[in-house]
Amino acid sequence: MNPVDYLKRELDAGRVRWDQLTELVRVFQAAQGLTVDGKLGPISRRRLDEVAEDFGQEPPVASWPLGVDVSHHKRGLNWAQLRASGIAFVYIKATEGRTYTDPRFALHWRNAGAVELIRGAYHYLRPDNNAPEAEAENFIDVMGPLGAGDLPPAGDLEVSNPRMGADELVDWTNKWCECVQALCGRSPILYVPGYYWRGQLRRTTALQRWRLWVADLRSSENEPGDFAGWDWLFWQFSHRERHPGYRGQLDTNRFHGSLAQLRELARLEEPALV
Repeated sequence: MNPVDYLKRELDAGRVRWDQLTELVRVFQAAQGLTVDGKLGPISRRRLDEVAEDFGQEPPVASWPLGVDVSHHKRGLNWAQLRASGIAFVYIKATEGRTYTDPRFALHWRNAGAVELIRGAYHYLRPDNNAPEAEAENFIDVMGPLGAGDLPPAGDLEVSNPRMGADELVDWTNKWCECVQALCGRSPILYVPGYYWRGQLRRTTALQRWRLWVADLRSSENEPGDFAGWDWLFWQFSHRERHPGYRGQLDTNRFHGSLAQLRELARLEEPALV
């Protein structure tokens, strides 16, 4: 059975809704570089058939859901247009250090939720001058409780402390993660640039119990480099992508999995079609 006939059968049987199908088609079209309209026209059908030939193999990089990350520096975001263009998720800066709150976090968080875009909050870690417990408390206080549609909290680790060696930095980071997990009940994700892992962290494997959001800037058609077996969950591959819904450039990421797996991570009801 070809993919289009399969989709029709699932619709007729009531195992997938039209809104779920449209969302899946939009993400597929965006990943394949097609016009994003949520409709299975002739071009989308042909591309779907081509992709289906590789069914059962590791999905190509281009099929992994796209997302962006933003802070207060990004103004004028049209969230509905971003979502309609195929953007599947967003990470939003909430806090930094022990006391700072991003002034646009609440607005971004509310607006992303209003269009039912899968969203997550991140904290900019400052191991150079704060205790990890205090930073975790600041983050959780501002982020608030998480619910359906919310991704695990994330920590952005890219600031060094000249007074810390790699082992001390790893210990500090582990304590922050443990505290976040204890406070909100979700296991955090760590954003780590490749150069930082190779340099400041001395290629450590001692953080691998936390899932990795790697920043490794290269062509989106190539996978990130090797991180000593640390499997990545999110990959920031560019700071300069352009997407409908924002006039400037946006940090852009891929999720290492399917849309259904992304929805599961966000604790949404998994679509019937997987």
